[in-house]
Amino acid sequence: MRDEAACRAVMSGSMESKPHVATKATADQALLAHYKERVESFESERSELLNSIDLIKVQHEETHRMRWELRAREDEVSGHVNCGSLGQHHMSRFYADSRTSAGTL
Repeated sequence: MRDEAACRAVMSGSMESKPHVATKATADQALLAHYKERVESFESERSELLNSIDLIKVQHEETHRMRWELRAREDEVSGHVNCGSLGQHHMSRFYADSRTSAGTL
Protein backbone atom coordinates (compact mmCIF):
# COMPACT_ATOMS: atom_id res chain seq x y z
CA MET A 1 0.00 0.00 0.00
CA ARG A 2 2.85 2.31 0.73
CA ASP A 3 4.26 1.72 -2.79
CA GLU A 4 0.88 2.55 -4.24
CA ALA A 5 0.80 5.81 -2.30
CA ALA A 6 4.31 6.65 -3.46
CA CYS A 7 3.34 6.01 -7.09
CA ARG A 8 0.29 8.23 -6.73
CA ALA A 9 2.41 10.96 -5.17
CA VAL A 10 4.93 10.79 -8.01
CA MET A 11 2.20 10.81 -10.65
CA SER A 12 0.37 13.70 -8.98
CA GLY A 13 3.49 15.89 -8.98
CA SER A 14 4.34 15.84 -5.32
CA MET A 15 7.79 16.57 -3.90
CA GLU A 16 9.17 13.16 -4.85
CA SER A 17 8.79 13.93 -8.55
CA LYS A 18 10.74 17.20 -8.34
CA PRO A 19 14.24 15.64 -8.65
CA HIS A 20 13.18 13.92 -11.86
CA VAL A 21 11.79 17.18 -13.28
CA ALA A 22 14.91 19.09 -12.25
CA THR A 23 17.16 16.47 -13.86
CA LYS A 24 15.10 16.56 -17.06
CA ALA A 25 15.16 20.37 -17.10
CA THR A 26 18.93 20.37 -16.61
CA ALA A 27 19.35 17.83 -19.41
CA ASP A 28 17.08 19.89 -21.68
CA GLN A 29 19.06 23.05 -20.92
CA ALA A 30 22.33 21.25 -21.61
CA LEU A 31 20.97 19.89 -24.87
CA LEU A 32 19.66 23.31 -25.83
CA ALA A 33 23.02 24.90 -25.01
CA HIS A 34 24.79 22.25 -27.08
CA TYR A 35 22.63 22.90 -30.15
CA LYS A 36 22.90 26.67 -29.74
CA GLU A 37 26.67 26.26 -29.74
CA ARG A 38 26.48 24.09 -32.85
CA VAL A 39 24.29 26.64 -34.64
CA GLU A 40 26.67 29.46 -33.73
CA SER A 41 29.61 27.37 -34.90
CA PHE A 42 27.78 26.59 -38.15
CA GLU A 43 26.95 30.24 -38.74
CA SER A 44 30.56 31.25 -38.12
CA GLU A 45 31.86 28.56 -40.47
CA ARG A 46 29.26 29.50 -43.09
CA SER A 47 30.31 33.14 -42.91
CA GLU A 48 33.97 32.21 -43.37
CA LEU A 49 33.12 29.99 -46.35
CA LEU A 50 31.02 32.70 -47.99
CA ASN A 51 33.89 35.18 -47.57
CA SER A 52 36.26 32.66 -49.17
CA ILE A 53 33.85 32.15 -52.06
CA ASP A 54 33.60 35.91 -52.57
CA LEU A 55 37.41 36.18 -52.74
CA ILE A 56 37.59 33.33 -55.23
CA LYS A 57 34.80 34.90 -57.28
CA VAL A 58 36.69 38.21 -57.48
CA GLN A 59 39.89 36.41 -58.48
CA HIS A 60 37.99 34.41 -61.12
CA GLU A 61 36.40 37.54 -62.60
CA GLU A 62 39.79 39.29 -62.69
CA THR A 63 41.41 36.29 -64.36
CA HIS A 64 38.61 36.12 -66.91
CA ARG A 65 38.95 39.83 -67.72
CA MET A 66 42.72 39.54 -68.08
CA ARG A 67 42.39 36.53 -70.40
CA TRP A 68 40.04 38.48 -72.64
CA GLU A 69 42.46 41.43 -72.72
CA LEU A 70 45.33 39.08 -73.54
CA ARG A 71 43.32 37.49 -76.34
CA ALA A 72 42.45 40.91 -77.79
CA ARG A 73 46.11 42.00 -77.67
CA GLU A 74 47.27 38.75 -79.27
CA ASP A 75 44.75 39.30 -82.08
CA GLU A 76 45.96 42.89 -82.44
CA VAL A 77 49.61 41.79 -82.59
CA SER A 78 48.74 39.04 -85.03
CA GLY A 79 47.04 41.62 -87.25
CA HIS A 80 50.11 43.87 -87.14
CA VAL A 81 52.42 40.96 -87.93
CA ASN A 82 50.27 39.95 -90.89
CA CYS A 83 50.14 43.55 -92.07
CA GLY A 84 53.91 43.85 -91.66
CA SER A 85 54.50 40.65 -93.61
CA LEU A 86 52.22 41.85 -96.38
CA GLY A 87 54.01 45.21 -96.46
CA GLN A 88 57.37 43.45 -96.60
CA HIS A 89 56.14 41.32 -99.48
CA HIS A 90 54.97 44.40 -101.39
CA MET A 91 58.23 46.24 -100.70
CA SER A 92 60.36 43.36 -101.92
CA ARG A 93 58.16 43.04 -105.02
CA PHE A 94 58.39 46.79 -105.62
CA TYR A 95 62.16 46.67 -105.16
CA ALA A 96 62.45 43.72 -107.57
CA ASP A 97 60.21 45.45 -110.11
CA SER A 98 62.20 48.67 -109.87
CA ARG A 99 65.48 46.81 -110.43
CA THR A 100 64.15 45.05 -113.49
CA SER A 101 62.71 48.32 -114.79
CA ALA A 102 65.99 50.10 -114.22
CA GLY A 103 67.85 47.32 -116.02
CA THR A 104 65.61 47.53 -119.10
CA LEU A 105 66.05 51.26 -119.54
